[in-house]
Amino acid sequence: MPESKMTPQADQINFAPRIKMPILMINGRYDYIFPYERSQKPMFRFLGTPDEHKDHILCDTDHNVPLSEVIKHSLILLDKYLGPVK
Repeated sequence: MPESKMTPQADQINFAPRIKMPILMINGRYDYIFPYERSQKPMFRFLGTPDEHKDHILCDTDHNVPLSEVIKHSLILLDKYLGPVK
């Protein structure tokens, strides 16, 4: 099945390099909507954020990553950039 063409404004290759802020990507390793090799990996690579400020967390799930994982890794990121809650 051929993939549909995206409009330029929706194509990740056009906006990902413009992103410069710290990034946390949390995906499922077995995601059938955004497959690791064809979607997640290229998107992460194209991000304009410096490597030391990019994190890609792969959970052993499909597209539905558990909320507990999202919360855990989001709090780690917030502590890293904003400091721990006092």
